[in-house]
Amino acid sequence: MYGSRAQLGILVPSKIVVVEPECIAMAPEGVTCHFHRFVFLAGTAGLAPGEPVEPSRIIDEIKGLGARAVEASEVISHINPSAVAMA
Repeated sequence: MYGSRAQLGILVPSKIVVVEPECIAMAPEGVTCHFHRFVFLAGTAGLAPGEPVEPSRIIDEIKGLGARAVEASEVISHINPSAVAMA
């Protein structure tokens, strides 16, 4: 049965594209994965495409992820997951 063993809530940064297919492929029978994306631009906000990103921009953005993670956790909690993880 769909999600009969567990429902996993997974919070995914918006620029990460490999998490969903990998989690789904690894989930055992009866475990479902439910994803919620939150904004993470890896320091590229306001830069032209291809413009180099200073590492300090990424670090500053990571420092601000706390509030986004709290909001994403609230949204994923609506499905009553068995566990929540951030990718």
